Amino acid sequence: MSLAPLRRMARSAAPVLAAVAAAPAMVVSSSAPASAAPAEVTHAQLRTMFGARVSDLPRVAASLPELNRQMRAACIITPQRQAAFLATLVNESRLDPSAQEIGARARYKGRGYIQLTGSWNYGAASKAVGTNLQRNPAAAAHPKHSAAIATWYWATLRPTSNKAADRFDMGRVSRNVGYAYSAREDRERCTDFKRAYKVLSGKNAPASTVCARH
Repeated sequence: MSLAPLRRMARSAAPVLAAVAAAPAMVVSSSAPASAAPAEVTHAQLRTMFGARVSDLPRVAASLPELNRQMRAACIITPQRQAAFLATLVNESRLDPSAQEIGARARYKGRGYIQLTGSWNYGAASKAVGTNLQRNPAAAAHPKHSAAIATWYWATLRPTSNKAADRFDMGRVSRNVGYAYSAREDRERCTDFKRAYKVLSGKNAPASTVCARH
């Protein structure tokens, strides 16, 4: 897939308002299988998975320890969960924690690993990172907050994401992320997921892997 400008997310918060109100500020996800052992994702692995689509800025490698830490906290620790999450981030931000939506002038434009977008999402994410992102939206693109926001969005605001990855259901992951519908992009993200899974597990994703959004 050719490199393209970062896209503005079209995300609706309404279905999850009640769930977030009841959820703790810290990211808590469904537990991983008991046999799972956390594995650190390396910069070399990211380049093997996604090639030059991973930003070559020094902060990408420098921020990876924090991204790994937040992934562990959100139980993104099995090959399929990591593959789905990282395939999402490389498409959203090239895995640059300080990425900002290209060409956008909106106060709450897409920022960070997951391209957090919109006033409501900025306000909800504030609790997860312990800083007022509505007052200071640029903080969403700070490396010390970006990973926490991404894993919060994945595991708390969209709490079925890990389970969808467990089922090799990248179509559901794409629906959870909430970018503007594109069958082509759904397929491309699924291809990224399969490539990342192969690197992380040494195995091919099953033929039953779901790519279409549903």
